[in-house]
Amino acid sequence: MQSGLKMVMTTAAIFVSVTSISALNGQASTKTVKQLPNTITKTTWYMQTDGYQGGYNEKGNFVGNTLKLNTKMLKDKNWQFTNIKQTSKNVYYAQLHFSKTRSEPVKLVIRNSKKFDIMPKHMYGVKQNYGGTENYGAMIFIAKKAASTKTAVQPSFTVKAPTGTWKSNTANHYQQVWSFSQKNGLNATLYQNGKKVKTLIAYGNYQVSEQSRNFWKLTTKTSGSTKKTTTYLRYTAANKFQIVNSKNQIIATKAGVAPAANWSFTKTK
Repeated sequence: MQSGLKMVMTTAAIFVSVTSISALNGQASTKTVKQLPNTITKTTWYMQTDGYQGGYNEKGNFVGNTLKLNTKMLKDKNWQFTNIKQTSKNVYYAQLHFSKTRSEPVKLVIRNSKKFDIMPKHMYGVKQNYGGTENYGAMIFIAKKAASTKTAVQPSFTVKAPTGTWKSNTANHYQQVWSFSQKNGLNATLYQNGKKVKTLIAYGNYQVSEQSRNFWKLTTKTSGSTKKTTTYLRYTAANKFQIVNSKNQIIATKAGVAPAANWSFTKTK
């Protein structure tokens, strides 16, 4: 009898312990939902990012669980959310499909009726899953387009030849880090889920030339090689640029073993 009582008490203790751990991990309140909330699906949004996926003031509307972006800047314009799970009133997790071949798990946080953020699960330099913030890593959407004037004005920032270290957005779990230096040339490294997987350029010679305002041409040659590579950069701020083609259009490009993607870089130091 005492043995049976001890077993029941032990089982109960284990159950309470496991239940507590699940609650701490947010699993107790997790539920699968078929539809994202009307809070965001019935609103017109404008993307204001820290550089992830590129683009500013890209207009978007939801059709069901698909965010349709009205833009010429991005190649992938229909972002579909699947396997949606809700963990609290304003926090959701889902698989975000940028295209038929490119997707990644994301966290969606509704800040209020006029703003929500999307954070990818894996970010270079961030150990915690979904650890991106509005300062680094989040795609930020607001309900009101940023103010603009009818008269075209030149950007207020001034662009110089790139120096220092630049980190790209994360695409398909990959991220690039470029370092420009007069002493060591251009060094480019590819990371997957925060781990180095390939050196793209080592001590490369490089030259930059301004094609037009905020549009630059980068010519690189790996040390010991005679082959030159040309890359075009469009600056969206003094410390941000996007990879574009010779016509200044955003394009998807490969980086080592990483699949082709749209790349945007932010200067970190």
